[in-house]
Amino acid sequence: MHTALIQPPVIAMSLWLNAHRAGEISQTDAANACEVISQALNLQSGSTSTSWAAVVSQAAASASPCVAVIPTFGDPAGVPAKIMPSIATTRGVIGIGPDFLLYQDTSSTWQLHEVPHTITPPDQPYLRRQFLEGLERAVRTLGAADFMGDRNTIDDMLKDSAFAVMPPGTSERVLTQLDQATRVRIVAQVAMTESLAPASRSTDNLRLATLQEIDRLAIDLISALASQ
Repeated sequence: MHTALIQPPVIAMSLWLNAHRAGEISQTDAANACEVISQALNLQSGSTSTSWAAVVSQAAASASPCVAVIPTFGDPAGVPAKIMPSIATTRGVIGIGPDFLLYQDTSSTWQLHEVPHTITPPDQPYLRRQFLEGLERAVRTLGAADFMGDRNTIDDMLKDSAFAVMPPGTSERVLTQLDQATRVRIVAQVAMTESLAPASRSTDNLRLATLQEIDRLAIDLISALASQ
Protein backbone atom coordinates (compact mmCIF):
# COMPACT_ATOMS: atom_id res chain seq x y z
CA MET A 1 0.00 0.00 0.00
CA HIS A 2 1.11 3.55 -0.72
CA THR A 3 1.27 6.45 1.69
CA ALA A 4 0.57 10.07 0.86
CA LEU A 5 0.48 13.39 2.67
CA ILE A 6 -3.30 13.83 2.84
CA GLN A 7 -5.59 16.06 4.89
CA PRO A 8 -8.45 16.29 5.82
CA PRO A 9 -9.46 12.67 6.67
CA VAL A 10 -12.46 12.48 4.30
CA ILE A 11 -10.03 12.53 1.35
CA ALA A 12 -8.38 9.22 2.23
CA MET A 13 -11.71 7.75 3.36
CA SER A 14 -13.30 8.56 0.00
CA LEU A 15 -10.46 6.86 -1.81
CA TRP A 16 -11.00 3.67 0.21
CA LEU A 17 -14.79 3.73 -0.15
CA ASN A 18 -14.52 4.25 -3.90
CA ALA A 19 -11.86 1.56 -4.23
CA HIS A 20 -14.32 -0.91 -2.72
CA ARG A 21 -17.11 0.34 -5.03
CA ALA A 22 -14.80 -0.41 -7.95
CA GLY A 23 -14.15 -3.96 -6.69
CA GLU A 24 -10.46 -3.28 -6.02
CA ILE A 25 -10.50 -4.10 -2.29
CA SER A 26 -12.67 -6.04 0.14
CA GLN A 27 -15.37 -4.61 2.38
CA THR A 28 -13.28 -5.55 5.41
CA ASP A 29 -10.22 -3.68 4.12
CA ALA A 30 -12.27 -0.57 3.37
CA ALA A 31 -14.00 -0.65 6.77
CA ASN A 32 -10.71 -1.18 8.61
CA ALA A 33 -9.13 1.72 6.72
CA CYS A 34 -12.01 4.05 7.61
CA GLU A 35 -11.70 3.03 11.25
CA VAL A 36 -7.97 3.82 11.25
CA ILE A 37 -8.35 7.11 9.36
CA SER A 38 -11.23 8.30 11.54
CA GLN A 39 -9.65 7.01 14.75
CA ALA A 40 -13.14 5.84 15.74
CA LEU A 41 -14.34 2.26 16.27
CA ASN A 42 -17.87 3.10 15.17
CA LEU A 43 -20.13 6.04 14.39
CA GLN A 44 -23.67 7.28 14.79
CA SER A 45 -26.54 6.97 12.34
CA GLY A 46 -29.40 8.96 13.74
CA SER A 47 -29.87 7.93 17.36
CA THR A 48 -28.18 4.54 16.99
CA SER A 49 -24.61 3.34 16.71
CA THR A 50 -23.49 1.80 13.43
CA SER A 51 -20.34 0.26 11.98
CA TRP A 52 -17.86 1.26 9.30
CA ALA A 53 -18.85 -1.92 7.45
CA ALA A 54 -22.36 -0.44 7.16
CA VAL A 55 -20.91 2.76 5.71
CA VAL A 56 -18.91 0.75 3.17
CA SER A 57 -22.06 -1.20 2.21
CA GLN A 58 -24.00 2.05 1.78
CA ALA A 59 -21.27 3.45 -0.46
CA ALA A 60 -21.15 0.25 -2.52
CA ALA A 61 -24.91 0.37 -3.06
CA SER A 62 -24.73 3.92 -4.42
CA ALA A 63 -25.02 4.42 -8.18
CA SER A 64 -22.17 6.95 -8.20
CA PRO A 65 -18.79 7.38 -6.47
CA CYS A 66 -18.53 8.97 -3.06
CA VAL A 67 -17.73 12.68 -3.31
CA ALA A 68 -15.54 14.48 -0.77
CA VAL A 69 -16.06 18.20 -0.19
CA ILE A 70 -14.72 20.77 2.24
CA PRO A 71 -17.72 23.02 2.89
CA THR A 72 -17.59 26.53 4.31
CA PHE A 73 -20.39 28.77 5.45
CA GLY A 74 -19.76 30.91 2.38
CA ASP A 75 -19.72 27.87 0.09
CA PRO A 76 -21.49 24.82 1.57
CA ALA A 77 -20.65 22.78 -1.57
CA GLY A 78 -24.05 21.09 -1.64
CA VAL A 79 -24.32 20.40 2.08
CA PRO A 80 -27.72 21.52 3.44
CA ALA A 81 -27.40 24.85 5.25
CA LYS A 82 -29.50 23.62 8.18
CA ILE A 83 -26.87 21.08 9.27
CA MET A 84 -23.75 23.16 8.61
CA PRO A 85 -23.52 24.43 12.23
CA SER A 86 -23.26 20.85 13.51
CA ILE A 87 -20.40 19.84 11.17
CA ALA A 88 -16.68 20.12 11.88
CA THR A 89 -16.23 21.63 8.42
CA THR A 90 -12.42 21.52 8.35
CA ARG A 91 -12.66 17.72 8.58
CA GLY A 92 -14.73 17.60 5.40
CA VAL A 93 -17.90 15.82 4.33
CA ILE A 94 -18.53 12.82 2.04
CA GLY A 95 -21.65 12.62 -0.07
CA ILE A 96 -22.78 9.00 -0.43
CA GLY A 97 -25.43 8.84 -3.12
CA PRO A 98 -28.06 11.60 -3.08
CA ASP A 99 -29.35 10.94 0.44
CA PHE A 100 -26.45 10.28 2.84
CA LEU A 101 -23.65 12.40 4.30
CA LEU A 102 -20.65 11.16 6.26
CA TYR A 103 -18.96 13.72 8.51
CA GLN A 104 -17.49 14.42 11.92
CA ASP A 105 -19.68 16.65 14.05
CA THR A 106 -18.56 19.45 16.34
CA SER A 107 -18.38 17.04 19.28
CA SER A 108 -15.88 14.89 17.28
CA THR A 109 -18.39 12.06 16.66
CA TRP A 110 -18.56 10.62 13.15
CA GLN A 111 -22.07 10.64 11.71
CA LEU A 112 -23.72 8.79 8.83
CA HIS A 113 -26.60 11.18 8.30
CA GLU A 114 -29.55 10.35 6.07
CA VAL A 115 -30.40 13.71 4.52
CA PRO A 116 -30.91 14.83 0.91
CA HIS A 117 -28.05 16.95 -0.42
CA THR A 118 -26.85 18.49 -3.67
CA ILE A 119 -23.17 17.50 -3.60
CA THR A 120 -22.19 16.84 -7.22
CA PRO A 121 -19.28 14.92 -8.80
CA PRO A 122 -16.38 17.26 -9.57
CA ASP A 123 -14.87 18.01 -12.98
CA GLN A 124 -11.36 16.81 -12.20
CA PRO A 125 -9.54 17.96 -15.40
CA TYR A 126 -11.06 21.43 -15.05
CA LEU A 127 -10.07 21.70 -11.38
CA ARG A 128 -6.53 20.53 -12.21
CA ARG A 129 -6.22 23.29 -14.82
CA GLN A 130 -7.63 25.85 -12.39
CA PHE A 131 -5.13 24.79 -9.74
CA LEU A 132 -2.12 25.03 -12.06
CA GLU A 133 -3.23 28.40 -13.40
CA GLY A 134 -3.84 29.67 -9.86
CA LEU A 135 -0.41 28.48 -8.76
CA GLU A 136 1.19 30.29 -11.68
CA ARG A 137 -0.72 33.48 -10.82
CA ALA A 138 0.31 33.24 -7.17
CA VAL A 139 4.00 32.96 -7.97
CA ARG A 140 3.79 35.68 -10.62
CA THR A 141 1.80 38.08 -8.40
CA LEU A 142 3.70 37.56 -5.17
CA GLY A 143 7.12 36.38 -6.21
CA ALA A 144 8.62 33.14 -4.95
CA ALA A 145 9.82 34.58 -1.62
CA ASP A 146 6.47 36.03 -0.54
CA PHE A 147 4.61 32.93 -1.66
CA MET A 148 6.83 30.56 0.29
CA GLY A 149 6.89 32.26 3.68
CA ASP A 150 9.26 30.96 6.36
CA ARG A 151 11.02 27.82 5.15
CA ASN A 152 11.68 26.44 8.65
CA THR A 153 8.00 26.68 9.57
CA ILE A 154 7.00 24.93 6.34
CA ASP A 155 9.50 22.13 6.93
CA ASP A 156 8.19 21.62 10.48
CA MET A 157 4.57 21.44 9.24
CA LEU A 158 5.47 18.94 6.54
CA LYS A 159 7.19 16.72 9.11
CA ASP A 160 4.23 16.96 11.50
CA SER A 161 1.57 16.32 8.86
CA ALA A 162 -0.03 12.89 8.95
CA PHE A 163 0.60 10.47 6.11
CA ALA A 164 -2.45 8.45 5.09
CA VAL A 165 -2.33 4.89 3.79
CA MET A 166 -3.77 4.75 0.29
CA PRO A 167 -5.69 1.80 -1.18
CA PRO A 168 -3.73 -0.72 -3.24
CA GLY A 169 -3.92 0.21 -6.89
CA THR A 170 -4.11 3.96 -6.35
CA SER A 171 -2.41 5.39 -9.43
CA GLU A 172 0.89 7.22 -9.20
CA ARG A 173 -0.78 10.12 -11.01
CA VAL A 174 -3.37 10.51 -8.26
CA LEU A 175 -0.79 10.11 -5.49
CA THR A 176 1.51 12.69 -7.07
CA GLN A 177 -1.26 15.24 -7.59
CA LEU A 178 -2.60 14.72 -4.07
CA ASP A 179 0.84 15.23 -2.59
CA GLN A 180 1.55 18.31 -4.72
CA ALA A 181 -1.73 20.02 -3.90
CA THR A 182 -1.42 19.23 -0.17
CA ARG A 183 2.09 20.68 -0.04
CA VAL A 184 0.90 23.82 -1.83
CA ARG A 185 -1.83 24.19 0.82
CA ILE A 186 0.75 24.00 3.59
CA VAL A 187 2.97 26.58 1.88
CA ALA A 188 0.01 28.92 1.33
CA GLN A 189 -1.22 28.58 4.90
CA VAL A 190 2.22 29.32 6.32
CA ALA A 191 2.59 32.34 4.04
CA MET A 192 -0.82 33.65 5.15
CA THR A 193 0.23 33.64 8.79
CA GLU A 194 3.74 35.02 8.32
CA SER A 195 4.43 38.68 8.96
CA LEU A 196 6.46 39.81 5.96
CA ALA A 197 6.25 43.59 6.52
CA PRO A 198 4.29 44.43 3.36
CA ALA A 199 4.99 47.75 1.70
CA SER A 200 1.37 48.88 1.92
CA ARG A 201 -2.02 47.74 3.13
CA SER A 202 -3.24 47.25 -0.44
CA THR A 203 -0.25 45.02 -1.15
CA ASP A 204 -1.03 42.97 1.97
CA ASN A 205 -4.67 42.56 0.94
CA LEU A 206 -3.66 41.41 -2.54
CA ARG A 207 -1.21 38.92 -1.08
CA LEU A 208 -3.80 37.48 1.30
CA ALA A 209 -6.46 37.19 -1.42
CA THR A 210 -3.98 35.44 -3.75
CA LEU A 211 -2.95 32.96 -1.07
CA GLN A 212 -6.56 32.26 -0.12
CA GLU A 213 -7.36 31.58 -3.77
CA ILE A 214 -4.57 29.03 -4.28
CA ASP A 215 -5.41 27.36 -0.97
CA ARG A 216 -9.03 26.91 -2.07
CA LEU A 217 -8.03 25.72 -5.55
CA ALA A 218 -5.71 23.15 -3.97
CA ILE A 219 -8.39 21.71 -1.67
CA ASP A 220 -10.87 21.61 -4.55
CA LEU A 221 -8.40 19.51 -6.54
CA ILE A 222 -7.62 17.26 -3.57
CA SER A 223 -11.35 16.61 -3.08
CA ALA A 224 -11.86 15.88 -6.78
CA LEU A 225 -9.01 13.36 -6.88
CA ALA A 226 -10.65 11.39 -4.06
CA SER A 227 -14.08 11.45 -5.66
CA GLN A 228 -13.71 9.04 -8.55
